[in-house]
Amino acid sequence: MIRAACAAMPGLDSGIPAEASAVAAALHDVAHKARLTLTDDATVQRRAAAVVEDVQRRVAAMQASGGLRQLNLAFRTGRADAAERGEPFSSYEGYLTDYKIKMLHEIARLSSAR
Repeated sequence: MIRAACAAMPGLDSGIPAEASAVAAALHDVAHKARLTLTDDATVQRRAAAVVEDVQRRVAAMQASGGLRQLNLAFRTGRADAAERGEPFSSYEGYLTDYKIKMLHEIARLSSAR
């Protein structure tokens, strides 16, 4: 992974600089001692995209089944309260995005508890 990154960087055609090799070795050593698994960027990005797609599917299913009634009620109540106070309030799209972000945080929390 580090070798590929260095090869792709201009000026590092000669391979991995000694400092990068030492840092990589130390990182792998620390991870091994802490019993942690290091994961390459492409795998992390693929996994993250899959979780985001899952959240999108869940929200779409909830919208289709009426499962967002409480969220919609909370949005309307919050918007009305803010209007009463003369304060701005999020758009529905922004409110729904915040909800999706909370879902992602909860998925991460539950995954790390395993």
